[in-house]
Formats: sequence, C-alpha cells, structure tokens
Amino acid sequence: MVPGSAELFDSPEGGLMSFGRRRLHGSGSYTEPKFQTVDDYFASKSEPITRIFDRGEVRDIGAKCGLSSEEVRGALKRLGFELIERKSGVKEWKLPTQR
Repeated sequence: MVPGSAELFDSPEGGLMSFGRRRLHGSGSYTEPKFQTVDDYFASKSEPITRIFDRGEVRDIGAKCGLSSEEVRGALKRLGFELIERKSGVKEWKLPTQR
C-alpha cells in the first residue's frame, strides 16, 4: 500500500471498510478531508480571511484540506498572501491590502 492512499476491503458485516485515510489533527480517527482545496476552505467562511498565523492555523487548514503545511503555504502565496514577521517574531500571512 502506498503511504497516504486508502485500501478498501470487505468487512465481516458485509460492507466496505477503508484504512489508510489521513488522520485529522487531534481527532484520533481517520476521516476524509472536509475541503478539497484552500480556496474551498476560504469560500466556506462567512467573513473574508485577511490574516493567518503561520504555524497552527496553516497546520489546521492543511488537516481540513488533506494537504501538508508546505502545500497550504504555496496556496496562500498563489492567493496573494505575503508572509510577514512581527517585532515579536511571530510569523503571519497577510493580504497586502491589510498591512
């Protein structure tokens, strides 16, 4: 089995079961990603997202979309976000209009 892929087999109860799904952060169970892309995630929000903290929020978005943190960062760059560092050292992604 290839890492990250799903394998289906017949369960004793007669239905199909799958293993190898990506585990959502902290959930303890394997589930399908809720969103297909970062764009879908942003579209689901009631208010526009103008800033995202680089560590925890990027990781959480990745878990919800089934992507790695690096893939989320690439999508943020593509969407026009810029990575800035505050005086305190905290990194966050902001839209240029929100600076």
